[in-house]
Amino acid sequence: MDTAPYTLVELEDNRVIKKELIENPGHRPGFLPGFLARHGISCIIAGGMGLRAQELFAEQGIEPIVGVTGPGTGDCQLSVRQLAAR
Repeated sequence: MDTAPYTLVELEDNRVIKKELIENPGHRPGFLPGFLARHGISCIIAGGMGLRAQELFAEQGIEPIVGVTGPGTGDCQLSVRQLAAR
């Protein structure tokens, strides 16, 4: 089964200044927080995430933001504006 890549977005003053796709390593319990931390990620945006997963991300210094829905990789700037409005 193919998995969609992850979109890494760098922000400055609530504006997208860099966007990069990285290969999705697939699902392995507990793996993703460390993998993304090694890529310098400080925040992850998701539609949903279990409490334990949120804790694992937080242990790696990654802030999970859940309950976000929208266009996905199509318009990162839209997602940034939605988050800034929270």
